[in-house]
Amino acid sequence: MPADLFRPTVVATPSRRRASVLPVSIALHALAIAAFLIAPLLADVELPLPNQRLALPYIAVMPITPPVAVRRKSESTRPPSNTLTAAPLVAPDEIPPERDFGSTGNVVPGADVGLIDGVGPGLMPVPRPPPPAPPPTIEPVRVGGRIQAPRKIKSVPPVYPTIAQSSRVHGTVILEALIGLDGHVEQVRVLKPVLLLTDAAVMAVRQWEFTPTTLNGQPVQVVMTVTVDFRLN
Repeated sequence: MPADLFRPTVVATPSRRRASVLPVSIALHALAIAAFLIAPLLADVELPLPNQRLALPYIAVMPITPPVAVRRKSESTRPPSNTLTAAPLVAPDEIPPERDFGSTGNVVPGADVGLIDGVGPGLMPVPRPPPPAPPPTIEPVRVGGRIQAPRKIKSVPPVYPTIAQSSRVHGTVILEALIGLDGHVEQVRVLKPVLLLTDAAVMAVRQWEFTPTTLNGQPVQVVMTVTVDFRLN
């Protein structure tokens, strides 16, 4: 078998001439495509008219009826026509004068409150007098000096607790009571407590009543000290 049988018969080698022609070919194709797209835009071609069948119909709007005086004047000066107009073409015979509200802002003598130069009530607020000042508050006074202790008109004796009796507990509970304007005890504060006896003393003093105390003709609250004694028989 000859040795040249397995040798390649053709060896592909790039051609320099074909490589130089390829860019020129691409440029010519690009120019041809651009001319094909731009040529219709530059041509002087008349555009087709829109289809008249697709146009929307106009809607007839009823005109505004002019006033009676204007309508009579226009009917007498123009020939009859079937065409209606939305606004009058002829001025009316007379125009009523505008109402003068005035600008002085003074109250009309003899007029009702709120009538200012013909302006109806409610257009301008009517000044109102300020509310009366509240009466001055008087602080509670303490018994002493010219303030005498009120007289007790209702006395409730304290209940001696059973546990305090069995424990042989006795003594004096000192309290401070705030007596109101009507003589009732409003508050009680413990000054000297006694074990097992303080609560019973406070409950008894809360039920006491006194005569009201006045200062310069006005009732005042009074602070006084009271004592409650617990003694074993």
